Amino acid sequence: AVAFTPGDAFLRSYGSAELLLNPVDVAVDDDAGIVYVVDSYLHQVLAFRQQDGTLIRRIGRVVGKVAAKQKALVADVSRHGRAAGALPVGAAAEAAPGHAPNRSSEPRDLVANRGIEPGEFRYPSFIAVGPNGTLYVTDVLNSRVQAFDRNGRFVRQFGELGDGPGTFARPKGVAVDSEGHVYVADAVFNNVQIFDQQGRMLLAFGQAGRGEGDLDLPLGLFIDRNDRIYVADRTNNRLQIFQYLPAPPVSK
Repeated sequence: AVAFTPGDAFLRSYGSAELLLNPVDVAVDDDAGIVYVVDSYLHQVLAFRQQDGTLIRRIGRVVGKVAAKQKALVADVSRHGRAAGALPVGAAAEAAPGHAPNRSSEPRDLVANRGIEPGEFRYPSFIAVGPNGTLYVTDVLNSRVQAFDRNGRFVRQFGELGDGPGTFARPKGVAVDSEGHVYVADAVFNNVQIFDQQGRMLLAFGQAGRGEGDLDLPLGLFIDRNDRIYVADRTNNRLQIFQYLPAPPVSK
């Protein structure tokens, strides 16, 4: 991850080839001074000190060694001539159904770190920090969202593989509004589901299509300080913006 000033000048970087394999998303907890980076191939979230980029902790299963994996990948490329970024054996069937399996012998991800228990991940992808510092991570192939506190301790999880409200097929982008509601985009359902802080589903919006408000393979989510919800509507080649409207106060 790389940080720039408001004037686009380079500020600092977080992580290195010795720490990361495939960083895919980032979130910042300004109050705690923490930068979180999701690494889908490590099956981890790494927390860095915002001020100087020092690694604070790894969240997720920590068994395999990054250096050993990097060395194995280099050796595998030498043997097979595999282009960088090719899909891994094993992960190909999981992460990209319908694609032909890769002939490489060395999976790109750190297989030893995959896990299904609370606090473990299988290809995490997106991340968000709530107003109270709670960290939310979409754990894609475990079909759930996991929540952690500022110390990296597991708090709760919600969602499971399914085709009904409150379940997921391919959870992707996650974001949190000013009231702590958690929004999760699902690339298969073509919608965004909204949950409370306890993981109870409140409502959903979006459906498959190309009209206004319709979605086709939504991925990234972002919510600004005015509770405008930005959705990366990938296959429709556009960004759609929605507005959260809080419930009016109840008159006595």
